[in-house]
Amino acid sequence: MLLCLLSLFIDPCSPERRSEYKKCIVSFCAIISIIQTLLMIVALGLGGVTLKGNPYIGPDAHTFISMGAKIGYEIKRGQVWRLVIPILLHAGILHLFVNLLAQMRFGLFLERKWGTYNIVLLYFLAGIAGTLYSCLFYPNKVGVGASGALMGLLGAFLAEVVLTWKKTDPRLRKFNLLQCVVLILITLAFGLSGYVDTAAHIGGCVTGIILGTLLFSKEMPLSKKTKLVIMISMASLLIVQYVVVFVLFYTIVKV
Repeated sequence: MLLCLLSLFIDPCSPERRSEYKKCIVSFCAIISIIQTLLMIVALGLGGVTLKGNPYIGPDAHTFISMGAKIGYEIKRGQVWRLVIPILLHAGILHLFVNLLAQMRFGLFLERKWGTYNIVLLYFLAGIAGTLYSCLFYPNKVGVGASGALMGLLGAFLAEVVLTWKKTDPRLRKFNLLQCVVLILITLAFGLSGYVDTAAHIGGCVTGIILGTLLFSKEMPLSKKTKLVIMISMASLLIVQYVVVFVLFYTIVKV
């Protein structure tokens, strides 16, 4: 992102490259990254850095709760904005750095490929699903981070790779498939550390796969009627998923 900003004042190499850098600055991924960075600064200003219970170099849980982090009992009391706000918060500097790195490399690549509208849709729907899954499996655990949203982008990319398999160069499609599988497995493996919300990752990834199938089923070599059936099925599955997880959280989960 810094390179993009510098390009406005220093000629990078060509007008075309300069135009690309300008697009990078006004992209959704850049804007959401700036918002997340500013909120991290606010969190550090409010709570400082604690060395107890937070390995990510950030404040304690109480600071994040006051800023809108996911916590089950508050959501059950009606604070539903806590399903969205956690996407903008991060547990510490290390957590923010890792997510912004993925966001500005992988996310920006997908935004250029799919368009801003699709990225915004995928990012927030997957992020909210991740928060809901976290509420279902870890209701009393304070949750923050955009990992569920990023896993949603990865899941959607996996769906695109599979659905456009025959249209893609053999070497490229194998590389993309291997890349998706490895990244998903590595991310889920981090859940074993105890500091990562595996439920949010799974919820985001599953939602991304559903949305990716919905968006890219039109690329499959099938009849229009079959494509329409697939799209309606995926849209229905998406809605059912949200409803089921939400109802289970409110009726079964105790906080």
